[in-house]
Amino acid sequence: MVSVAVLLGLRLPTGAGPRAPAAEAPGGVLRSAALRDVRYVAVALICGALELYHPLLTVGLPLWIVTGTDAPALLVSRLLILDTVLVLLFQVTVSKGVRTPAGAARMLRWAGWALGASCLVFAMSGGHGALLDSAALLGGALVLVLGELYQASASWGLSFGLAPAGRQGEYQAVFSLGRGLQQFAGPWLMTSLVVGAAGTGWLILAALFALLGLAAPPLVRGLEKTRARTEPAPA
Repeated sequence: MVSVAVLLGLRLPTGAGPRAPAAEAPGGVLRSAALRDVRYVAVALICGALELYHPLLTVGLPLWIVTGTDAPALLVSRLLILDTVLVLLFQVTVSKGVRTPAGAARMLRWAGWALGASCLVFAMSGGHGALLDSAALLGGALVLVLGELYQASASWGLSFGLAPAGRQGEYQAVFSLGRGLQQFAGPWLMTSLVVGAAGTGWLILAALFALLGLAAPPLVRGLEKTRARTEPAPA
């Protein structure tokens, strides 16, 4: 679903975008213009898919530590605490770098790369003894925090910055679909890849994160061109 929306968004001409406010279809059902704004939906799905770091941190990584490494199980809680503390300390600072949708898109690309890199580090943490495995897990967790900070800041900037003026509520509701998809499929995906596919699963996740990050800037550029053509200039 995410890949289809992204490909459609990349292939659309720059003039394609929201055509009209929500209209009433036969039977009294409202058709949201935001749902028909394919590029915006694609950006929302990318942001939601990059939020897979949540189930990665709370489901995939704990299972990997217990079943695939020689690190002590106590490390699970320590890494969760470390992640929480670092996010609290640096989220505001990182978010200051998001001033425009283009800047947020670049940060989302960095998020994909950082999350992908963390998966590569996690893939190296199995079967090397408690000390080396713990060190690799700690290093991967630190890189994961960086991706988490970038993703959260970029997602916030894009969700508001790309919504047409006066229709924030409608567009925010659509943007939340990406998060809902992640919450629904994330735990199953992490269990299947991290436990079921082991090292190969980490490589698949790394590629997924990196590709999602790469797709964000061209989608946002196209959407901004559409906004410039269809929205009236401010007085």
